[in-house]
Amino acid sequence: MNRYLKERIAMGVIGISIACISAIAFAVTLKLIDVFIY
Repeated sequence: MNRYLKERIAMGVIGISIACISAIAFAVTLKLIDVFIY
């Protein structure tokens, strides 16, 4: 496996994990806002 491919895969994995974390954070934030409003 060449270095370029490894870097592409690593970037993809990092991007996906960042997207997942931000989606979870967004959901939690919405839930907290819901709790505070009602």
